[in-house]
Amino acid sequence: MTGNAAVALYEFRHELGYTQAVLAKKAGLAKSTIVRIETGIMNPRLETLQQIADSVGAHVELKFVR
Repeated sequence: MTGNAAVALYEFRHELGYTQAVLAKKAGLAKSTIVRIETGIMNPRLETLQQIADSVGAHVELKFVR
């Protein structure tokens, strides 16, 4: 999930036109958390991704695909 979350968050943030610092502030997270997720260093909890999504009026979808 780390790689997919990293790419998804990076692309989502760019679609919003936000810097890592701006998104982190909106979500009430440290900038380093956004950096670690986007670089694949951190495997984010679903709750963290939902917190980010909530902060910008979005939602998280989790899919199982075969």
